[in-house]
Parts: sequence; structure tokens; C-alpha cells
Amino acid sequence: MLAALALMGFPISPTFIGVDLLFSHIHEDQYVLAAFNAISFIFGGIALIRIYARLFLGPHIKNYHTTALKSS
Repeated sequence: MLAALALMGFPISPTFIGVDLLFSHIHEDQYVLAAFNAISFIFGGIALIRIYARLFLGPHIKNYHTTALKSS
């Protein structure tokens, strides 16, 4: 979890400096660039949390769905 937070730019990680520099160099009239950066930041966070959940919490298994047999 700490590695996922560090990749997202948590304030105690070196990535935070890069994210801060990236957002601080966007000028006030560059709305599109700021929107693209913010959206990519959000999607990256969602992807990292999904990767973390898949690796450490196991696959999502629903008990009320039928599953195909491996031999068929």
C-alpha cells in the first residue's frame, strides 16, 4: 500500500515533488492541460488501487454466479 501511495505522489515520497512541479508549471489560462493532468492523475490512482487490490486481496469472486467447469 505504501508503494502504491508513493507512486501516486503521497507527500512523504519523492514523486510528490514531481507532481507538484508538474501542476505548478501549468499557467492559469491552460485549462485543457490542467484538466488532462488531473484526469490522468485520477485514473492512475484508480488503476494503482485496483492493482493493489488484485495482488494482495485476491480475485473478485461472486458466490451467486455459476462458473464454467475447467474440463469443459
